[in-house]
Order: sequence, then C-alpha cells, then structure tokens
Amino acid sequence: MTNQMFYKLFQEKQAPAPQSIRIFPKKITDRSSCGFMGFKDFNAALITLMLCNHATIENPNGRLPDILRLSFFGSHQTQTSSHGNSNTNNNESNQRSRS
Repeated sequence: MTNQMFYKLFQEKQAPAPQSIRIFPKKITDRSSCGFMGFKDFNAALITLMLCNHATIENPNGRLPDILRLSFFGSHQTQTSSHGNSNTNNNESNQRSRS
C-alpha cells in the first residue's frame, strides 16, 4: 500500500483526505500492515472512517484486494454535556489493511 493509493481512495469516495499518513514497515511474514493517519479535526476523521472503512483497494502484488480497516486511537477531548464532562475521542485514525 502506498500513500497515493490511499489518497486515490479518499478522492473516489469523496472523503476528507488526511493531513499525514505514516505506514509502518512490514515484515515479509506479516499478512497486514498498520499505520497512522492524521486529520485536520475529529469531524474529518469521522467522515473518512464512515465513507472508507472496509473499502477494498486493488493489490497489484496479490490475488485478492486489500481491505482498509480504520479505527480511532489516542485522545482528543470533546465536551459531552452541559456540566463540562468530557469524553475522549481523537482526530487521528489508525489504518490497517489486510491482503
């Protein structure tokens, strides 16, 4: 998977593109790869997750397509009630693709 493949998918799905993508090195024996995507804000990350989660991406090196799996990680505080309680969310999405 390359950054260009991700940006092409986001454009096709009309989803907000991340501001940064970091794909971790993968061992030859690994069946999946992991990395991080940083978005401008929580809403952009959420929209991208909704539009692109479980999307298939052509895999030129394999017989089956890759499947993009997105999830949130870390902490980003958002106010959830009028009493000032906060819940933790994040504006970054963790990506994992599986061949």
